[in-house]
Amino acid sequence: MEPKQLEPNKARNKCRKWQLRVRTGINPKTGNYKEKTKTFHGTYRQALAATEEFEEEVKNLQSTQPGRKLTFEQLAEEYVPHRLEMRQIEKSTATKIEGLLSALSRHTGKMPVNKLEPYMIQDAVKAMLAGDSASGKPLSGTYVNMALQTASSMYSLYATPQGLAFRNPFDNVERPRIDTEEREPLTKEQQENLIKACTPTDRHHAAVMLALLAGLRRSECVKLQWKHVNLIDGILMLPDTKAHRRKLSAIPIQRKLIVFLLEWKEVQAKEMRMYGIAQDDEHTVCANELGDPLNPKVLGRWWTRNRKKLGCEGAHFHDLRHTFATEAGKVLPPKAIQELLRQKDERISMRIYTHVNTADLSEAIAKLGQ
Repeated sequence: MEPKQLEPNKARNKCRKWQLRVRTGINPKTGNYKEKTKTFHGTYRQALAATEEFEEEVKNLQSTQPGRKLTFEQLAEEYVPHRLEMRQIEKSTATKIEGLLSALSRHTGKMPVNKLEPYMIQDAVKAMLAGDSASGKPLSGTYVNMALQTASSMYSLYATPQGLAFRNPFDNVERPRIDTEEREPLTKEQQENLIKACTPTDRHHAAVMLALLAGLRRSECVKLQWKHVNLIDGILMLPDTKAHRRKLSAIPIQRKLIVFLLEWKEVQAKEMRMYGIAQDDEHTVCANELGDPLNPKVLGRWWTRNRKKLGCEGAHFHDLRHTFATEAGKVLPPKAIQELLRQKDERISMRIYTHVNTADLSEAIAKLGQ
């Protein structure tokens, strides 16, 4: 297309400001041609030459057409924003996915997506396990497994449907052994001591109680708003991770958690009034006296600093959720546990259920010989 003159009062040979225009196809909604434009400073001849360069640039950047050529690294950069825009994942999940794909991109990033072979991925696995990583330390088998699974999903959910690859090269890759120790739930004594130590005067304690007695994740603890807490009926409205759309599930809660939250809500409201702030349903349960929500990283650091004096030395915050699931597994079937934990994969609740019942069976067998 001809460059458009942006100095209309000047003759063409005197004009030095132009708009370069390139057609990028027809808008399927209006039937009109879509255009990309940019401003250029120079003579008319220079603008003509710049238009040709602009056309080539646009052709190379058009990234929504099947059959285009991307490297593994470019695919990863496109895949995560796509899933965010489709509301398939949260930002916290996107950050984890980016980290996992980045670990693989270190070894396979420059390889074209449709030419990546299983043996190349296998070499990358060996290198990561041997210490060729961003940190310079060997990556765990568990982490490498997660990276491989994430990349495999990227191919099956995005690269193949988009026509960027005709097969998933991760299908035939040998996986390393899972080598992360399974987290242990808190003992009965630890649970009792922790509940006694948590008083309804601290937003951190509120988060601990939500995790221990309702099985909330750390991110859920800090995002929970009072409008999603029904203390009369004893119900929390929580995100359902099994649903592909954003949906809230009604989760019943224990009496002791209801009592704790009733007291904490009054304490929080009183603290806010001292600063001229009226507590409302939009405030988070774990907000401070100024109404500011608790940051998940701050909560994590607080837990690490205080877990020893709370009788939970060495325990991770997520172990509180695992403890809730284990206790639930003693009295509930796997399907009920899955509903309470809002898990996508029922195998997770099955592992908890099996762990609990194996312990009970071992205890029963021991009594047989008595």
